[in-house]
Amino acid sequence: MIRAGVGFSAAPNPRNAAAEATHAALAQAGLHSATGALCFATPAYGAAYPMILSTVASEANTREVVGCSGMGVIAGEKEVETGNALAVLVFGGDEIHATRFFVPTLRGRAAGVATDIAAAVRPHLGKSNLLIVLADSYNFEAEATLKALGTELPNVPITGGGASEDGSIGETFVFCGDTVSSNAVSGMLLSGDFALTIASSIACTPIGPAHRVTAVRDNILLELDGRPAYEVFAEAAGPLAADLRRALTYVFVAVPIDADRKCSGQLVRRTELL
Repeated sequence: MIRAGVGFSAAPNPRNAAAEATHAALAQAGLHSATGALCFATPAYGAAYPMILSTVASEANTREVVGCSGMGVIAGEKEVETGNALAVLVFGGDEIHATRFFVPTLRGRAAGVATDIAAAVRPHLGKSNLLIVLADSYNFEAEATLKALGTELPNVPITGGGASEDGSIGETFVFCGDTVSSNAVSGMLLSGDFALTIASSIACTPIGPAHRVTAVRDNILLELDGRPAYEVFAEAAGPLAADLRRALTYVFVAVPIDADRKCSGQLVRRTELL
């Protein structure tokens, strides 16, 4: 039997938060120690990420810990989008094994990243497999890397997500063991004998006030609030605006669906700005 559980904490002290979330996850799973653990933490804990990882590993009694930074955290019925928030998922059982991996230097070497990941996990493939990939969203060349991974590891399902932050740092971070790094990818191979179902979701949150579109040409935004659209975009993107390609992978235009222009319902899409 495979057992899994999640835990959450918003405690200001990072060590206490990691311990609290890990204990809650173990209790929910009915485990005293875990085969592996995933950890997600907001930028409010940024300076303490290494301490958080070591605490999760110690409390869960496993070296196989990976994760990444996140603008917000969702665990169980709790969601926090600002401030201190940390979530831990643990799992264990005789039918599942975990192998963590870490690959530095993403930008400009998609094929090399895929080769490095495959080399790290290939010896540990089992009857059933799931490859979890957690990447620095600002530097990860997703389409090319995932295509190369499909060639390197045919018939191995791949899931995961991108690290994020609240825009105040301009960097996202991935975790692996006691390593914390940007411009890198971390992850975990789950192998063993199990049935697998994969689902996906996308999350976003407003990073600035609503603006009125005052000039367009076809699908190109020319002005927002009477100002050049790119100028408004650059202000919202903050430090990311120095690298437009990175900014456009992170900041999107959201059009409110409801008449009151509230953010509870939005259509998020890529739109060209001029």
